[in-house]
Amino acid sequence: MKYLSLLLLLLSLLFCSCEKENEVTPSTFPADYVPYSSYIDYTTPEVVWTKMLKEDSTRAVSMIPFKLGNGNFITSENKNIICYDGETGERKWVWNDYLPNVGLMYNNAILHDKYLSISGQNGAHQINTETGETVWGFNPGGYSNTISNFGNLIFINNSYGNISYPEYSEILSIDTYGGVETMFGYQRTGPYSSALKAPGVYLNLEGDTILLFQNRSGLVSGGFDNKIDFYAYNATQDSVLWYKDELDTYGSNIVNAPLVEGDRVYFGGKSTMYCIDIPTGEIVWQESHGGTFLATNYQIVGDKILFNHDYGNVITIDKNTGIEIWRNEDANGSDFMTVSNGRIYTVDGKYMHILDLETGERLYKYKSPIPEGNFSNTVVVDEERGYMFTTDHYAAICMKLPK
Repeated sequence: MKYLSLLLLLLSLLFCSCEKENEVTPSTFPADYVPYSSYIDYTTPEVVWTKMLKEDSTRAVSMIPFKLGNGNFITSENKNIICYDGETGERKWVWNDYLPNVGLMYNNAILHDKYLSISGQNGAHQINTETGETVWGFNPGGYSNTISNFGNLIFINNSYGNISYPEYSEILSIDTYGGVETMFGYQRTGPYSSALKAPGVYLNLEGDTILLFQNRSGLVSGGFDNKIDFYAYNATQDSVLWYKDELDTYGSNIVNAPLVEGDRVYFGGKSTMYCIDIPTGEIVWQESHGGTFLATNYQIVGDKILFNHDYGNVITIDKNTGIEIWRNEDANGSDFMTVSNGRIYTVDGKYMHILDLETGERLYKYKSPIPEGNFSNTVVVDEERGYMFTTDHYAAICMKLPK
């Protein structure tokens, strides 16, 4: 009996030892292991007010928002453009006074002085943001999809024929009274289509107005043989200052207007940035940065040019050399980004990211306070009151800026 008890004791100890060898304990995980619940790397911003875009609280599409000089905010619920009181979220006015067949392209809008100018497929409108009243509406009868401005003068493109391979296109200017002037037109004569886009504007030493724009043309017979031609056109003298045939050999490039600063124009091809001396037409530099820049709202910020890939990378380059300064591959930058007080505000379709302008480091990552909502629209900033404003497909949201 004594030996039997001893045997049972030994078997018991052996069994316990085997259990401990197979037992999962914290020490068996890697030293840097973090439980899944701790991987939530975002926070929710502090909300000032929230207003549902639609009365039934269903999903809506919104245009890029704007902050007015009086502190109010503008965005849209589908095609209904709405002005919100910046402090309370009360609707100040709603605009839906479209001409027949002229819609709203949600990214093609410009705020200048007290006017909001919008371009929509077949024309353009201008709205007085103080009253919500229509200033003018214009339907040229073609297809329009880009817009730019110089002072209070608005420029739109207008194309005729096949929407993908236009036969003729033109650049139109519209003044604050709705007066329209054709600035430049191009009729297709060869195998490539005519697809002019809205221009950047430069005044030379003689006071002449120089329009700088692209012809984003494709091979009419189809296929992938597309090209970008670039023009410097003296509108005052009605003459082409210089012309770059096939500046970029791809047709999928930035559609927004070129950037003009000093005597230089900056232009984005499919994946290459160009800097051109305007008086001479000499290419100062050209640098490829990979990816494609189709819809980025590239912008000059101090000594930098800020843009993003269609892949989502946020990138800054030196405007004097084209050399990359930094790249953030985690923020998945939106087409339209806001820069304010040394910070970049961008969204990726789900989160809002706030980056440091000098380093590209992500400072904050925010999720919408609306459970079903995702941040997918531009953020505008009111530094004076410490507010930021955007939409999330369901609501217009005013939030407090982080410290």
